[in-house]
Amino acid sequence: MAAVKIGGKYGYIDKKGEVVIKPMFDYGGDFSEGLADVEVDGKHGFIDKSGDFVIKPKYSMAYGFDEGLTFVVLNSDKGGFIDKTGNFVIEPIFENAKSFKEGLGLVEFNRKYGYIKHPLK
Repeated sequence: MAAVKIGGKYGYIDKKGEVVIKPMFDYGGDFSEGLADVEVDGKHGFIDKSGDFVIKPKYSMAYGFDEGLTFVVLNSDKGGFIDKTGNFVIEPIFENAKSFKEGLGLVEFNRKYGYIKHPLK
């Protein structure tokens, strides 16, 4: 599915171009590992391919899932990694981070960059 903006809101279309999730989001990200980052009223959450919220919008920033985790920021200037149920697996102590690739994730901590190991591998 692909995100599309119709009438100022984001929804999703299938390969035929038919709307499968009606436009109701302020932002719609790509699906990654079965979930998509969407924004409602300035907060990010995650929907499944039926358009249902799996993780309710409560994050000020979020990325897509990679290797079962995603970086989110929860009402502060620090972020951490959550799993697909919305539970923090790595507490929010980082200024910024990138997705995990091959078991490593690039993080910014105290204005310095380094890599951390995937906690579930």
